[in-house]
Amino acid sequence: MLGLGLGIDPDTLDDDATLASGRSWRPADVPDIDFDDLPTRPPADPRAPWATSTDPSVGSWDLRSKPGWPPPEPCRHCGTRRLVTDAYCLGCRYEFTTGRRPAVPVVRQLPAAGPAWSAVIEVDPVHFGTLIGDDLRLPADRLPRVVALENPEILIGARPSRAEPVISLTGPLDDPAVSGRHAGLVRQPDGSYAVVDHGSRNGTRVNRDPEPIRPGRPVPLRDGDRVFVGAWTRITLRLR
Repeated sequence: MLGLGLGIDPDTLDDDATLASGRSWRPADVPDIDFDDLPTRPPADPRAPWATSTDPSVGSWDLRSKPGWPPPEPCRHCGTRRLVTDAYCLGCRYEFTTGRRPAVPVVRQLPAAGPAWSAVIEVDPVHFGTLIGDDLRLPADRLPRVVALENPEILIGARPSRAEPVISLTGPLDDPAVSGRHAGLVRQPDGSYAVVDHGSRNGTRVNRDPEPIRPGRPVPLRDGDRVFVGAWTRITLRLR
């Protein structure tokens, strides 16, 4: 019989399980199984490394088995959510370990850098030729000198105070017709400079104007303007 070729004793076959009919068959000594009585999953082994709960529904896929569960409470000051590894609140910088709120430093916007000016001091033979002086000789071979203008007010004179920034017309730049506090350069709101005569004896002139400027009244200067003081000194303002 066919059952012999399959290694099955045909006497153990159920009556209604025949090979010819094509229906399912089973050995007669196998008991019926109720699948409703089978467990849906095996119970968790407490000794298993992935098991963190005796609840059979908890496994490696469950958040409760991950480090940091349950999540920490939000910041008590601003309510920002945080992680276990956060040392301070990202919202208000509250320190979770010390319970302090560090002082927030005050920052200010840097003022915009103004234009950079300089003064070129040199001998002017033309200016010297327009004046009449007593026993004055034009200095020869005197090289120009460049002074950076970095202060709000710069004094021009022969005997200035050491406590204030000056263009000193003594020594290598000596001009005997310059007063001690002859004139000054005053910075304007736009960053440029104006010249003010301080009541000098020989006056202060701008460009080629033969008349000196009025004492105490600022005269705005532009790039390339020239200020004449003393017997031969020319001060040219340059915008760097």
